[in-house]
Amino acid sequence: MKRPKGLQASVSAGAQATHLQNVAQKQIAGTVIFGRFVTCLQLPPNIDTTKPLSSILGGGLTNWDLGLSLMGFAPFKHDGLILQKRDVMNATTIGSLGDLVFQWYKDNGWTVT
Repeated sequence: MKRPKGLQASVSAGAQATHLQNVAQKQIAGTVIFGRFVTCLQLPPNIDTTKPLSSILGGGLTNWDLGLSLMGFAPFKHDGLILQKRDVMNATTIGSLGDLVFQWYKDNGWTVT
């Protein structure tokens, strides 16, 4: 990984890049992603994904708190999941938040089956 002269490479960014290279061409079942998603957010497996995110937020939490939970959830963290704050904050339904997770896998070299 090249870095501009005079700048220190971020250890976490370097580790993230290395990890993403290692998981290139991996496969994951959509059911595994969904199972992780509902487990992390403590949702029932038969959750109505058209429900607004506000229906699962409480105590002053925001959409970003859900995004942080997902990125910190051990199986997602191991895969290197990174969600963009703007995208998470713009999600309106449980399904649209889940779609961001699925899209991250697709965008980062995973085959979702």
